[in-house]
Amino acid sequence: MRKHDLALAVLLPVLACGCGSSGSGNGNDSGSSGGSGDGTSSKPGGSSGSTPGSSGNPSTNDPGTPTNPTGLTGVWKVDGTDARGAYSGEVELVSKDGKLSITRIVKYATAKVEDGRELHWVWQGTASGSSSKLDVKVPLKRADFMTKRGTVTHTAADVPVDVTGSFSSSTAGTISGTFTGPDINANETWTARRDSGAKPIFADERVTNPAHDPPSASVKTTLFGTYSNFRTLAAVQPYVNRPEFDAAVHGHVVDTTDFAFYQANPKALRVLNKVIDDVSLGETLVRANAYRDSLKAKADKFQADMETRWIDSFVGMVVDGAAPGSTVHEPSGDSALWTGTYAAAQAYRFQVTGEAVAKTNLITSLEALLKLQEITGDWSSFARVLRRSNGPATGDWHTGTGKFAGLDWREGGNNDMLKGILYGLTLGYEVLCGDGASGYDSICKRIRTNAKHIADDVNTSQGFNQLPGTWLSAWVDDSITYRAKAEGFWVAAKVEKKNNPVFYEQGTADWSGTHLSFVGDTIAMLLASHLNLGGDAVKVHKDEIDASHDNLAKQRLAVWHLIHAAYGSGAKSSPFVDDMRWRLREIPYPKTSYPIDHRINPDFCMSPYPALPWKTDWMNYPNPDRTQSLVSYPIFEQETDVSYWKVGLNYDGGGPYESPGVDFLHAYWYARKFGILSATE
Repeated sequence: MRKHDLALAVLLPVLACGCGSSGSGNGNDSGSSGGSGDGTSSKPGGSSGSTPGSSGNPSTNDPGTPTNPTGLTGVWKVDGTDARGAYSGEVELVSKDGKLSITRIVKYATAKVEDGRELHWVWQGTASGSSSKLDVKVPLKRADFMTKRGTVTHTAADVPVDVTGSFSSSTAGTISGTFTGPDINANETWTARRDSGAKPIFADERVTNPAHDPPSASVKTTLFGTYSNFRTLAAVQPYVNRPEFDAAVHGHVVDTTDFAFYQANPKALRVLNKVIDDVSLGETLVRANAYRDSLKAKADKFQADMETRWIDSFVGMVVDGAAPGSTVHEPSGDSALWTGTYAAAQAYRFQVTGEAVAKTNLITSLEALLKLQEITGDWSSFARVLRRSNGPATGDWHTGTGKFAGLDWREGGNNDMLKGILYGLTLGYEVLCGDGASGYDSICKRIRTNAKHIADDVNTSQGFNQLPGTWLSAWVDDSITYRAKAEGFWVAAKVEKKNNPVFYEQGTADWSGTHLSFVGDTIAMLLASHLNLGGDAVKVHKDEIDASHDNLAKQRLAVWHLIHAAYGSGAKSSPFVDDMRWRLREIPYPKTSYPIDHRINPDFCMSPYPALPWKTDWMNYPNPDRTQSLVSYPIFEQETDVSYWKVGLNYDGGGPYESPGVDFLHAYWYARKFGILSATE
């Protein structure tokens, strides 16, 4: 989607005040942590400038040039026991600026958690004293982002708790002592000290990267004035006096911590600076499930689930999410779009691997997309989803007849759903009916017929989609008549393309619309590769993709990094592509979430602006709720969604819930198709 009128009314004068497009800047505290950084961020999605810190724990990322008070500093071997049994590991003591910090990493010998995974625990804190009497203090977090799992709940009242340790030298080269705290009583011994290495034994790699430059005084005055009543909402009031709220610099939290650990230890869970309970284990589990598999292994797992759980072969459409592990699903109201992207994923997969099953999957979902038009009996409309008939159809559901017996269809096909149909038909024709393809005459004929009806009859395409529908028909029918129509539509459409790249400014975007625009631009580039309207359709769309990516570059939208590398001017080795990799890595398998609410974390801050402000309904809170976070979070800390590529600055959500991996598969095979990812990643 392009800029909305109201958003323009607010933001055009802002732009005139010198806001400009988002670019690299000095950075500001986006409010995600109690720490602070100085220097250039090298994390995914980063930009030059100060990087807000993300952890209140003492950092061991830079051991500096430590002193060695009475032989304490360095790395010690740890052996001990607590209520969970025996454990072993390492403790590192680092002295910097006259202060001692401690990092402790242990693995339990026999304790297993969740689905039989090894339990590891990381603590970071401070120490004081000497080997004759060493005191240790470790703050362990309780409230982070999950609010409930099983019978355990976390709220904002669950402040961190302190674990204290008392140690002394028992014999030469040996230190012994105890740790005590809530539900913690551990006895352990440290031996075999060695000097610290070039890197610490553990590094907290959580950072927050600014999403845009700080607003100028005039921009801030304009926006704060426009949304002054938004700040009066009870949900926003607790944050209005926070300095980061006043600074109004949105950001993105990037957390690559323990990626390498889980790649090396896929059957482990390592709890980081938290009390261990069902909730913290759940928070740890989603990180582990995101980081333990290679991208290829994750794609294989998501694919297996699509074929056995998320698509009924009789229907051929992607269903809605459900309770974790459930095989009973409801149809998704937006299934035409998600089925179109799944069909595209299978087309790309077939083009890359030649696997017959990928072509079979493509045909199954392509058949469903064709039926969306055919089943209604009225070529001017189309269905948005199909389901198995399960009794009398009511409401906006209708029963299929004749060759569609056994299926129900839901009315209400719209612009978003039509994009899914166009995407599936375009790639379906390319794979099944293009040069060198044979044996699919019947389905190819149906694609040509349905494309013509999109161009001529579908009400939804008599506007924004008029060009792609006619363009598709011109290509698949090799029709002079439809080509002439498409060329005519292109004359006007190219002006729109040149002047309206996808929009982002000061935390405001149509997040769902950015995904639709990505799909629309991909369809256009696919069609232009076969029929370059006006001789410049490829170039105009390439320029628009570049301009849109310039606006979105810092927003961690993986699909825009993809299309920029595939069709724009983005190099396949650019930092943006690496950010796309990290976004795929952040998706856990399975895509399961539990109730979350980042507001329970004291680091959380609300945005001073409402989401989707052009809807002008932010004062109707909580229905709808237009509040949004000042920062986005790693995908494994978000509510699960059928497509993470349309999610903005969300901070809460329900569960337990599991969603299909269509978004991962589409992005993965898109990247493989264009050589952006390799088969070994």
